[in-house]
Amino acid sequence: MSSFAITYGGFFFLVTANKLKPLKTLRSLIEAMVNVTEFVVNFQKLPADQKSLDQSVVQTAVYWTVRSVVACVPHFYGFLCLGQEYNPSKNEEEELSKLLKKLSDSHYQLDHNHQCIGK
Repeated sequence: MSSFAITYGGFFFLVTANKLKPLKTLRSLIEAMVNVTEFVVNFQKLPADQKSLDQSVVQTAVYWTVRSVVACVPHFYGFLCLGQEYNPSKNEEEELSKLLKKLSDSHYQLDHNHQCIGK
């Protein structure tokens, strides 16, 4: 994740400095990855007696987060190398949208299970 953060930082700096508008889906996917990661990290910080969340839900969320990181990296380098000329294919856009849906579903599952535990 730290390597991803460094790469994303460079990407975001380039986008901001050159007034490039990144793909909305890419940015939404990154936000979803951050949200899921924060949830999992905060969950891991809980005392053992409060960790009754289904581990398969956590593992699934981690899987989709890592899968999303891998899918985002080529887009970062595309923007970093080509700037405004970078134009991802329709298939790439669809892949990012599917991953965004998977991550959103995972975040919902994590949140829903966590709320059920709290009751």
